[in-house]
Amino acid sequence: MRQLTGSVLLAVLCATAAAPAFAQTYFTAQLSGAQEVPPVTTTGTGFGRVTLNAAQTGITVSLHYATANGTVTMGHIHGPANVGANGPVIFNLSPTTGVSAGSVVGMTFAITPAQVTELRNGRLYFNVHSTANPGGEIRGQLVADTPWIAALDSAQEVPPNTTTGTGSGVVSISPDETRILVTVNWNGLTGNATAGHIHQAAAGANGPVIFNLSPSAAAAGSVIDQLFTPTPAQLSAGKANGWYFNIHTSANPGGEIRGQVIERLFVDAFE
Repeated sequence: MRQLTGSVLLAVLCATAAAPAFAQTYFTAQLSGAQEVPPVTTTGTGFGRVTLNAAQTGITVSLHYATANGTVTMGHIHGPANVGANGPVIFNLSPTTGVSAGSVVGMTFAITPAQVTELRNGRLYFNVHSTANPGGEIRGQLVADTPWIAALDSAQEVPPNTTTGTGSGVVSISPDETRILVTVNWNGLTGNATAGHIHQAAAGANGPVIFNLSPSAAAAGSVIDQLFTPTPAQLSAGKANGWYFNIHTSANPGGEIRGQVIERLFVDAFE
């Protein structure tokens, strides 16, 4: 468990009660040929996330993937099926075909109560099909995720400012700790966002950019499920509460709203 300063914990606890991003439920999957039924020998891989909205009526789906045995022909979420069994297609991801690597980001689907139950029970899975493996080259069972989170505001900037913008961020880490999926939302800025990053530094200190989020130029917006590959040193810093989101504006070029990234499990213990 990471040790947190009182101000950082208070900021996230307060935002957790109000921010829609923290009312959502997250599920992730790391894809491999070994999970196919029957298994496939491939160096292809993938990492994806399904975000279930607070009303449990819709999902947002993102998947980043690479095949090695030919090019992509299809991509889906299948189910219901346990690990070691196959199930029918329930959501068509419509990936770009004829390529060996790509992504599907921010696709939305309506979801039924029965499908929500299967998702929560770990009985849905990603499957990416290729020319050499039409039944599926890489597969990943979706499991519940407890991502790292951040609540952004002006008080956490160094030095603080008096603006009233807010935001929230979510970071999911792949099981092998080689990739992360990042989502951040912001609103109420004094002007359009000019830049947005994850920086590396402890609360109360400024640090260098380690991941460039390339936000849209808007006073309210979001970056959804961007994929990054952290180094072992960067991941170690993140585990030590050493990452923060920062959204910049023309009025506050050093950062208008900031949020230290902490473990969701820690916050849940207080809810």
